[in-house]
Parts: sequence; C-alpha cells; structure tokens
Amino acid sequence: MKKLIAATIASLVLLSACSNLETTRSGFLNNYEQMQPNGKGTLTYSNSLAQKRYTAFLVDDVQYSQGDKGEVLNAEQIATLKDTYRNAVTKAFSDKYTLVSTPAANVMRVRLSITSVNKSTVPLNYVSTLVLLTPVSNGGISTESEIVDALTGERLSALSTHSNPTVFDGKFSGYFNPIGHAQAALESHATQLRETVAPR
Repeated sequence: MKKLIAATIASLVLLSACSNLETTRSGFLNNYEQMQPNGKGTLTYSNSLAQKRYTAFLVDDVQYSQGDKGEVLNAEQIATLKDTYRNAVTKAFSDKYTLVSTPAANVMRVRLSITSVNKSTVPLNYVSTLVLLTPVSNGGISTESEIVDALTGERLSALSTHSNPTVFDGKFSGYFNPIGHAQAALESHATQLRETVAPR
C-alpha cells in the first residue's frame, strides 16, 4: 500500500510542476539594455556617482502582472504580496534614508513591480510530507524594480530578479501557504534593490 501511495504522489509531482520562474523583461522598466547580468540570473544597473546626494525616498504603489509563466492569484493574495513588497523595501531603505510622501530635491522615487508568481500546491505538500517526509511543490516570484530621481526621473539603479525557494533554503513553512514562498522571497528582493544604491 505504501508503495502505491508513493507512486501516486510521484505521479502528482510530475503533473504539478515546481516553480521555475526566471528573471523577466516585462516592459515595466524603461531600459533593459543598460542592465548587466550578475551571474545568478539577475539583471542590475547602478549609477553610483548620481546617488550620493540623496537623503530621502518615496515608494510608488506596487504594480502587479501575471506574466507568461505566472499563475492566477486572487485579489487578497495580490494585495498581500504588494503590501509585503512595499513594507520590505521601506524597511530596507530606512536604515539610511528618510521616507517621505512627496517629490522634492534629493529624494529618490522607488518603482516596484511583481511580474510573475507561482504558488505552492499545499494539499500535495501535506500528503507528500506525511508519506515522503518532505514537501515537493514550491512557489516562486519574479520582480522588477527601479530607483529614479523623484523630480527629473533620472535613473539611479534598477533590478530584475527572481526566486524559487526550496526546502534547502530553509523556507519550509512556505510549502504550506500558497504564496508563502513568494512572500518570503520579497525581503531578499528588497535587500538586493537596496544594495544597488550606495552601500549601507
């Protein structure tokens, strides 16, 4: 019986593909040719000379698109991911810069977009954990972001990146929330964006 159950789960795993999202070029950013790969599937751009005069930042509303490889999310899931992303970026930049609400001199505008999301298959993960002692269906997320001068629109930095967390990344709880892995990855994406600006 156990062999039959294991074989059934194996079949379900094949049918329920794990997240394999990639870095996107969705059109959210104005210039992708300017960006350079970092060897980890991430594209970045940083104008370090232009960044030195900034003392504050503001964050635009987070944009969302399903993308070619993304899965359908409900309104609550989209809102949760948008809030998580905005909060993570605000926290990351508040170490050195002041959060403001209106454009002004020496203020950076942060533009954010979620460009693809894959969900964990929670029921399958419960069954596979009971039988195989490990979850098997992970989630993932791709994002694009950009920092520009709040008044002139001059580009200061940009990032396009993705994450497909696994159990080996210590993201075990993400297997039991459809968007858990996507949420967890956004803190890392915020940190990566922060690192495109003058070092902490």
